[in-house]
Amino acid sequence: MMKKALIFLIIFCFIPSMILASELKNVNDVEKFTYMLISKIQKNQIAEMFDLTKNFTFIPVEEIESAKNQIILKRKEYINRIGNPIGSVIHIETKTIVDSLIHIKYLEKCDRNSIIWNFTFYKPMDDWFLASLWSSDNILSLFGENFQ
Repeated sequence: MMKKALIFLIIFCFIPSMILASELKNVNDVEKFTYMLISKIQKNQIAEMFDLTKNFTFIPVEEIESAKNQIILKRKEYINRIGNPIGSVIHIETKTIVDSLIHIKYLEKCDRNSIIWNFTFYKPMDDWFLASLWSSDNILSLFGENFQ
């Protein structure tokens, strides 16, 4: 019985890494991967989210580390200004451009406002790669450029 439990535990621990070891072959894979990243954001695990991106981007590790530190600081500023996240993250849209670019946008609800999370993926040949990731509290941008 103990042996079966240990085997289950080992398999359970390696399932996330097996998922991550796979490539991002299609839009569905990209959306699933982005959802994994958003799940980390919901748990306020920003550093862990960035760790997940390292195998799926051409961005140098130093730049990823810099972006991670900037977003962690920026998130603290957002929270000081707009309140704590309430645990709700909503998919806003997924846009695909000429089978080479995907932009996925999520809205993280906070006490007094929201944070927008943006993920852009690029497909040079067969696989998709994370090209950029950023956050913003400019919710008016969601209404378009000409919104007043």
